[in-house]
Amino acid sequence: MFRIWRRWRTWQKVMFSCCFIMLIGSCIAAIIIGMTLKNAADSMYEALPERKESLRSTIEPLETSPVNPIHNRQSNNSTSVPVIKPLTKDAQPDVSNSEPFTMLLMGVDERAHDSGRSDTLIMASVNPKQGSAVIVHIPRDTRTELAGLKKLDKINHAYAYGGTAMTVATVEQLFEIPIHYYIKTNMEGFKAVIDELGGIEVHNQIPFETDGHQFALGDIKLSGEQSLAYVRMRKQDPKGDFGRMDRQSLVLRALAQRAASTDGVVRLGAIIDVLKQHTRTNLAFEDWISLAAKHVSSVNQIEKTTLTGSSQRIAGIYYWKVSKQERLRIHNLLSNNLVPNLDK
Repeated sequence: MFRIWRRWRTWQKVMFSCCFIMLIGSCIAAIIIGMTLKNAADSMYEALPERKESLRSTIEPLETSPVNPIHNRQSNNSTSVPVIKPLTKDAQPDVSNSEPFTMLLMGVDERAHDSGRSDTLIMASVNPKQGSAVIVHIPRDTRTELAGLKKLDKINHAYAYGGTAMTVATVEQLFEIPIHYYIKTNMEGFKAVIDELGGIEVHNQIPFETDGHQFALGDIKLSGEQSLAYVRMRKQDPKGDFGRMDRQSLVLRALAQRAASTDGVVRLGAIIDVLKQHTRTNLAFEDWISLAAKHVSSVNQIEKTTLTGSSQRIAGIYYWKVSKQERLRIHNLLSNNLVPNLDK
C-alpha cells in the first residue's frame, strides 16, 4: 500500500485524502445522529402498565368474539361480556416483522393548576404488509364509561382521572380492541415544535377570531401560539367539535410537511429537544427505526372516519352519544385491518 501511495501523483493523494476524511466524517456523523436519536427515544419512552380484566365493564357489550392482541385471532374462551386479554411485553406485535398493530395518538391540553384532558384522540389500526391503515377520530365529548371507575363521563376526562393508562384502557373498552402503542404530546410541545420550524401554512375555510388572534379566509401562516388557538376553537365553528377536528388534521398535515422539508432537517436537533420534554410513548428506539425504515412509505391505503353519534344534554352538560351499532362499526373497521395477509 505504501509503494502505491508513493507512486501516486500529488493530486491523486489529495483526492484520496479528501474522500477518506469525508468517509470518516460521515461515519462519525451517523454515529452521533444515531446516539442522539437513541437518547431521545429513551427519554420519551414510558411503558404502559399491564391492563387486567378491569376492562370488563357495565356498558353494553358489542357481542363480538374477544380479540387477541395480535392478528385478531378469536379466543377459544368466550364469555357473555367480552374481556380484552391483558397486554404484556411478549404479547406486543413484532413491528420489525411487519405485524399489524394499533396506536392511540393523544393530544393533551394541560394548563396551570389543571391535570389536563386528552382533547385530541385518534385511534389507528395499521397493517404494513397490506399497506393499509384505518384512522378514527374520537370526539372529546364522547360519553362512555371510564375504565376502572364504572362512571359514565366524557372520554377526555379519563386523562384527568387516571392519565395515559386510564385513557388507553377507556378507548380499548369502548371499541373492544387492544391498543399496542400510544404517543402522547401536550399542547406546549405542539406549539414549540411549530415555532422551531418557523411556523406552518394552512388553508383556512372559515374566518374567525379567538384568544386575541384573527384568522382570515384562505391561505394563512401560523406561529405556534396561533396554531394552538386555531385548533382549540370550536364554539364559532358551524360544525362544532367536528370542525375543530378538521382543523387539527389540517395543522398536523402542514406540520408533517414542514418537518420533512430542508428546514425541518436543519432544525432536527432543536425539534428532538422539544419532543424529549413534551412527548411520551411506549415505542422503543428499535420500534421507531422499524416504523421509519419499513412502514411509513409502505402504507398507501388510508381510510379515515369519525366516531358518529348525536348531541345530548344531561344535567345541562353537553355530551356526544354513541350507539352500540356505531361502536361495532368502528370495532369491525379496526379489527378487520389487523388480520394478517398470509400471502405476503
